[in-house]
Amino acid sequence: MLALRTCSLRPLLCRSRVTQLQCRGAASTVKAKANAKAKGNTGTHWSKERLVTTPKYPLSEELCEKAGRGLGENVKARRIENVQREAANYARTQVVSPQLCDDVLNYIGHTLDKHKGCDIIDINPGGGLWSTKLHEYLQPRRHILLEPAMDKYGAFLQPLLDAPDSKYHLVAKDPCDYDSFLQLIDEGYLPDQKGAAPGESPPFEVNNSLLVIGSLMWEPTLPGYGYTSMAKQFMYQQAGFSWKRSFFHKFGPVRMLLWAQSEDFKSLLPRGTTHINKTDIFTKMVCNVTEVVQPVPKPRAAGSEGAGREPRYNLESMVQALKRGKENGMEYPEHRRTHWHDMADEVARMTDGTGNINSPQCEEYLVSLEKAGKSTVGMMPERFRDALALQEEFKLRPERWLDMEKKSTNRLVIKGGQKYPYNTEGRKLRNNLAQISQVVKKKAEVDHVVDVAEQAYHLECKIIGMADGSEKDAALEELKQLNEQVEADYNAIVRNWQERVMTDMDDRCSIRYPGLILQWDKRPFEPLVAQTDEVWPAAYVSLGDFQPLPIPTDHDDELHDYVHDFAAGLFSYPNLRLAVALENMEHGASELIDQVPSLKEPAKGGRLDTHNMRVRMLTTEMVVDLYKAYRDWPFKDELSAHPRYFQLKLSRRLRGASDNEGVSPYPNI
Repeated sequence: MLALRTCSLRPLLCRSRVTQLQCRGAASTVKAKANAKAKGNTGTHWSKERLVTTPKYPLSEELCEKAGRGLGENVKARRIENVQREAANYARTQVVSPQLCDDVLNYIGHTLDKHKGCDIIDINPGGGLWSTKLHEYLQPRRHILLEPAMDKYGAFLQPLLDAPDSKYHLVAKDPCDYDSFLQLIDEGYLPDQKGAAPGESPPFEVNNSLLVIGSLMWEPTLPGYGYTSMAKQFMYQQAGFSWKRSFFHKFGPVRMLLWAQSEDFKSLLPRGTTHINKTDIFTKMVCNVTEVVQPVPKPRAAGSEGAGREPRYNLESMVQALKRGKENGMEYPEHRRTHWHDMADEVARMTDGTGNINSPQCEEYLVSLEKAGKSTVGMMPERFRDALALQEEFKLRPERWLDMEKKSTNRLVIKGGQKYPYNTEGRKLRNNLAQISQVVKKKAEVDHVVDVAEQAYHLECKIIGMADGSEKDAALEELKQLNEQVEADYNAIVRNWQERVMTDMDDRCSIRYPGLILQWDKRPFEPLVAQTDEVWPAAYVSLGDFQPLPIPTDHDDELHDYVHDFAAGLFSYPNLRLAVALENMEHGASELIDQVPSLKEPAKGGRLDTHNMRVRMLTTEMVVDLYKAYRDWPFKDELSAHPRYFQLKLSRRLRGASDNEGVSPYPNI
């Protein structure tokens, strides 16, 4: 059993659009704080606004009084092993809204019924509201509170422990130290859990008699051991340990319901194919991750900072998720809706329920909403929203954007019969509005290329089922012509827009076609939306549901480690064509493609023409099959016998070292 031990580190939207524009000056400050936070130098992390409480949620006031003393002091938070010396400047965000808890249980309660009467391991229960609500619903036989800070939260948890016939049991250990889970098992806190007898293999089937819940919402971000966040480390590693039957998975893979900052879910549950990474592919291998609660939409920045999925694909994915939820009897609560839900409903009506709207239509729709005074926060970049808002003001008071001292220039605007040139702000506004038109035009060009590429995909699917003969030959010739057209149209697009063609095609495949590319696109329902004041201190938070997949009866821990390593190397090149990425991993490895049938099966997410297959489009089945082909490949590097071969190789490349320096960088070979 792998016994990895981590280090013990414990360490709104404005009322009107014009008012929102006045708030933009704070953007640089927010960015600076974010950069400082990423470096562990948070300084004045806590502000009065972040720590505000509300009578609507009395628990927020109690937490502020009893557990929040010292927050907001101007003390530099440092990355240290014993954070208790500065614990006053760390907080664990707590759920304070009873309605949010009730809504979650009403929404997904039918999926939790199989756990009624189970044992619960409750990580960082803190204020205890979520713990109590789930306890009342499931009526567990034992509820273990793994709380390392009873000095702060004892006033909230002690009544649960002292209640008559209490099923609660306190374990004052640190959940960041994974040995804590081994100790609570060894100390007899789970007497009803039955493990394997000596000499037997641990259970392969999912263990529904044990449920792990918890809160991983540290503020400022608590760094992990080799991870930017302890929450990321815990979720990622414990998901993987489910197939190793380690720690609390000793009695079989266990389901986890974990609260964390929404940022911590980005790599575990990416919302666009551009964000697919090795973490995502590994997580998909061992469990299904569903976001049950998500935060309110955040403003979308322009450029690389706000890069992500196109609005049309966000809306299409959302339309399909709402549809699946309704088919499963999950009606979305009216009081949890946001403007995104209104947009999704409107797009569904416009597209006969498919959500498939082209880019010009989508942009026109978003612009119409902005001009009508309706919010598009999170869909349209803020710079464009600002420009559209100012355009309306320009019609009423154009002198703000004109140089009233000049009478002649190349750029003239008529006001009251007199011509004036734009001033600096006017030129900026004019350029931003021109950019909106230019973006719409470029997106239309991209749409055209992707439409043809999608035709080629459909033809590939048709060809797979054809018998050899003249009809199939004609279809293959047509496919060749379509691919040539795609290549020509792609090359005709300005270079900095070409990557968007690949991304859009991959996003379409993820949303519309077989193969689990993004778990987000196949989510069984749309997450509930939590307001920032439903937790204290106020934050953007998510609730993740980690449901382990049954372990294959022929599962081999060693094979799993090697696949993990292979995936780490392969997904270092997620945007490249598969053949190119394999060659980057090892010379000649592209020939492995012909040895993996699943790569060419559209019904499994493959492509007949693997030239169009990028690494980020691979399913877990394909990655496993590729590794097995590599393992049996007679030309592989002899050093690949090491279970971290590709990870170490990548590390050396990042340091600028040569792969052939004469000394093996791989220990124990």
